[in-house]
Formats: sequence, structure tokens, C-alpha cells
Amino acid sequence: MNIAVLDLGTNTFNLLIAQWQNMTLQTIENNKIAVKIGKGGIHKNQITEDAAERALNAIKLHKTTIDKYSVEKIIAIATSAFRTAKNASEIIDKINKQTGIDIEVISGEREAELIYLGVRQTLDIKDDNFLIVDIGGGSNELIIANSHKIIWKESYPLGMARLIERFQFSDPIKNSEIDQLNSYFDETMQSFSKILKKLEVKHLAGAEGAFESFINITKANNLGTLPSNNYTNKAITIDVSQFYQVQQLLQKSTLSERLSLPGLEPFRAEMIVPAGIFINYIVEKTKSQAISISPFSLKEGVAWDFFNNLNSI
Repeated sequence: MNIAVLDLGTNTFNLLIAQWQNMTLQTIENNKIAVKIGKGGIHKNQITEDAAERALNAIKLHKTTIDKYSVEKIIAIATSAFRTAKNASEIIDKINKQTGIDIEVISGEREAELIYLGVRQTLDIKDDNFLIVDIGGGSNELIIANSHKIIWKESYPLGMARLIERFQFSDPIKNSEIDQLNSYFDETMQSFSKILKKLEVKHLAGAEGAFESFINITKANNLGTLPSNNYTNKAITIDVSQFYQVQQLLQKSTLSERLSLPGLEPFRAEMIVPAGIFINYIVEKTKSQAISISPFSLKEGVAWDFFNNLNSI
């Protein structure tokens, strides 16, 4: 059977159409639409009228794609911006009336669990602990796990849309603003610092999104060689030095320069700088030497969870 998963994030609305074959998730369709529903309102716990209209139009467009396939189940999951918006329920009701799609707003804890189920499918790590990092527009999820289970998880309200609304960075960003950001991470993520003293983390895994931009920029600008394995359903591992090279390029650039940078999707141009600073913070905290970048995240976790539960009945 074919199912459709809608991951309604703060920056993008993602669509996955998939089926289950030979105990493996098979992707039929995978696309995204930049919506930025947090723009102008996320710091007020509000989704603006313009953002709500963009959300409705994006879901209608995704529904057009879904209708091309014999989809038996649609699962729509909303995350951080919907979790905190005071007017989320009325927007969800309007979307339901116009599209027939039911939207479930999930907790940060559940979001972390589903991200783990997605990313785990792409990693060739057996018994060692690994840290999964998912960078969103509204929240960032951190999960310490192994191939068998989650050991620790946390959802932090440090999404890139929230950081941009809060700090109003210069263009290009100043070193003093970077220091301010890192101090804010220290203050907000004390639980992460504490758990690192108790648990050894040997591998760092980034969940698609912003992490993929570093692969795409590396390829498009010939900034180094990348593994030749198929990125469709397996993670690609890059050396931290490759990440630093792209990170420095982005950090020194202006928004207009990033908008024309080969390999960087324009809708990520504003948020990729604080995203890179956050990744750098995690790399330094964990002393990681490499980053495995997974093509899977929340939506693939939702699909895996659905099929696994269906097959266990």
C-alpha cells in the first residue's frame, strides 16, 4: 500500500509518498515547499494571516501530488510553530475543511522519537552511541541513541526562525553575535551539557534539512570530495574539516551572496548561517571528527512507524 506523510514544519512543508517492500521503506515521491509559517509571528506565539495562507496553499499543492497516486492513508504531522501558536487550532480547522486532511500536532518528545526512527534506517552503526541532531525552524531535536533504542532525547526551542526573530543578526553576522548565540546555547542547553558528562557519544548524525545544504554546497563549489555511496537511503559521512570549510564561507557571506551561492536553496539563505553556528557548537561539544548526514528524518520515521505497527497487527 502507498501512504502519504506530510511533515508540516516551521520552514518547510514536506511530503513523502512511500510503500513498504522487503522490510524496507521505499520512497515514491519526496518533495518540499518553503512556507516559513513562523515568519513575523513565531516570537509572539502566533501564525500570521499571510503565513496561514501560505500554509493552506502549500497543503493544497501537496494534495494535488498525493491525488496522482493510489494513496490509502494520509498522515499529517505538525511541529514546533503549531505547538506554540495560539491560533493553531483555527488554522488546522480551516485546512481540514478545505482539503479534508486531518493534522496532528505532536509534542517535541514525540518529534524526537520519530526523527530517530527515520535517521536510524540510514546509519550503519551497530552498538555505539550516536547523537542525532535535527535543525528546524521552530525547534531543534537532539537524540542520543544506539541502533536498538533511544537513551536520551530533548527538544529545544532553538529553531532558526526563532533565533532570527530574537537576535536580528547583522549582514554578514558579527563575531560578537556569534559569541552571543553560543552563550544562549549554553544557557538553554544545560541538560545537553550534563548528559554528555554521563554518556559517551562516538558518532554525530545530522537529519537532512540544513545538513544537506553542506553536501550540496560542497558538490556545487568543488570544495572537496564526497563519498560515492547512494544518498537515497544511506547517510553520507563528511569530515569535520569539510564542514568547517563551508561553514566559514557561509559565515563571512552576505544574504545576497548566499542567495546566488550554487548548491544552496534560496529559502535556506537566511537561516543557514545560524544553523551552521549551531552545528559547530554541537561539533565542539561532542569533539566529533565526522558528521554522518542522513537523507531521512521525521517523515520517514512516521512512515516506518506506521508500517511497523501495521505489520505487527
